[in-house]
Parts: sequence; structure tokens; C-alpha cells
Amino acid sequence: MEKYKLYVSGYSNDYAGIYQVEFHPEARRFEVLSTNNETINPIHILIKGDCLFSANEISEVGRVSSFKIEKSGALRLVNRIDGPGSGTCDISIGDNVVYAANYGSGNIFTVPFESD
Repeated sequence: MEKYKLYVSGYSNDYAGIYQVEFHPEARRFEVLSTNNETINPIHILIKGDCLFSANEISEVGRVSSFKIEKSGALRLVNRIDGPGSGTCDISIGDNVVYAANYGSGNIFTVPFESD
């Protein structure tokens, strides 16, 4: 039976913000494998290698969080970077940089990263 592993995120409030889920298409169901609540409102996530990056929409600050994807698929917070502006809503990944766009303040900022 086929199954697919994926990550789902969204506005978190007091709940887990990023879920690792497994989709079973034949059974038409999702199974939550792990959750992570180490970041606030991870509304956009991207994966590069064994790292997951999230845009955190927070009204007071621009923020990007990075996680290491463990062998089990669980996430471990590596870093949070606060940038200028507020309400980070979108991210894009370059070679060794994350580009972040802020909805609240209307600006962009960059966050360099090392692959390991």
C-alpha cells in the first residue's frame, strides 16, 4: 500500500505549528507522526536537504526559523533569526541564503545559512 510523508504547517496559537504526517491514499486518511511547537505561526515552510525553514508570521517582528530533519522525520529547532520588519509570510531558498518577505511591513530581508 502506498503512503507519502509530508510536513504541514499553519497558524499555531498554542498548538503545534508543524506536523509531520503520513498520507494513506487508499484509506483516504492522514496519520500524524510527529508535531513541533518550537516556533510561532510557521505559515510557509520549505525543505532543502535535511533542513526545513519556516516563515513565521508575527506582527511584532520578521522571523525565519530553521530545523534539522532527524532520521525519524521529527524536527529539531536549530535557529531563529529575527529580521527587520514584521509579519514574515513567504520565503524562498537560494544556494546558502533564505529570502524572506514581510506582509506586515512590506519589506524583504535575507538570512545566510550553512548547509550543515
